Amino acid sequence: MYLKDKLLDLVFPQYCLGCGEEGKLLCRKCNDKLIVRPEKICPICKSADEQSNCPGSPLDSLWALSHYHDYLVAGLVQKLKYEFHADSVGDYWNIYLRKFWLRASAEMNNSCLLIPVPLHRKRYLERGFNQSELIARELAGISGLPVSSDLLKRKIYNKPQVGLNGATRLDNIKGIFKVDHRFLSRFWNKHLILIDDVYTTGSTMSECAKTLKSAGFKKVSGLVLAVD
Repeated sequence: MYLKDKLLDLVFPQYCLGCGEEGKLLCRKCNDKLIVRPEKICPICKSADEQSNCPGSPLDSLWALSHYHDYLVAGLVQKLKYEFHADSVGDYWNIYLRKFWLRASAEMNNSCLLIPVPLHRKRYLERGFNQSELIARELAGISGLPVSSDLLKRKIYNKPQVGLNGATRLDNIKGIFKVDHRFLSRFWNKHLILIDDVYTTGSTMSECAKTLKSAGFKKVSGLVLAVD
């Protein structure tokens, strides 16, 4: 694998998102400038308030590692999501997932189950991986929490959310998820933690939470790399 990566670097060299230096997506100096502060935010207004949330969200809580307005954060997310840099999860986000776990571990115990926001099978085949699942499995390796990619499924192939406004996002995402009832008894009493890359309007994660709660799950929270 190491030799393969070296050969790919020769053919498709990487350049730092911050300064343009050849070598890595982030050189050491620019990596040190990355603004990542894991915090609990309100799913509705996105303010950092661990005491209370605005009413109206099916999410019981929401954690964000960073803010998408940081151009280095945005660059890393875009490389992962649109240019398929799957290794960036382990290379760059692992340390910040560890910071998150240090803060959140007191309220996340063995009752928690990590649920990646699912891709439709067609999009999964197009991309080759689900970035949310990569994040979930990276966190699982740090925390020891289990992951399930089977409980929640995307049953409809919808158009991407990027570029859509709030109302259109809601219509585009409505009713596209389903719970695989074969796994209900296995996970019935779990606190579900939805995992995704970016939280913008919250429509995708909210629809996931609604679907899970409609199936009878009592507590559903979220974790994202960045909030926009």
